[in-house]
This record gives sequence, structure tokens and C-alpha cells, in this order.
Amino acid sequence: NTIINFWPNPTYDYVYFNTINEVSQILIYNSLGIVVLKLNKFDVGLNRIDLSFLSNGIYYMNLLYNDKIVTEKINVIR
Repeated sequence: NTIINFWPNPTYDYVYFNTINEVSQILIYNSLGIVVLKLNKFDVGLNRIDLSFLSNGIYYMNLLYNDKIVTEKINVIR
């Protein structure tokens, strides 16, 4: 698994995560399956994503690395 830690969840503004592999792309989807954020290239180690623009709700973050996908559920609270 590429994720070592993922926090905070629920979140108000940022999510942080540690990776042991370089992540080529991150896609964040809302509960309807619509992509609300697409980011490219995250290095090994600590990373941060700004989610302060998202509305209250449940989102899904797909991390793509080495032709694999890891999905994390994110709860955004306002």
C-alpha cells in the first residue's frame, strides 16, 4: 500500500498524507462521481492537499502510482 498515514479525516481545509511511492496523479470525486480536483505528481514523503474550496460532504480520493490505484474516503466538514 502506498499510503502510510492519511489525516485529518474528517477535515475542514487540508488533508495530509505520507507515501512510500511517488504518486503520479490524484483525482478527487464528489459523491456523484464527478471529478472536483485533479492534481499531478506527488513525491515520496509528506504531502498536503488544499480542500478548503469543497462543500460539506463525502469525497473519494484516488491516488495513482505504478499503474495501481488506492482510494481514500474523505469527509469534509464546514
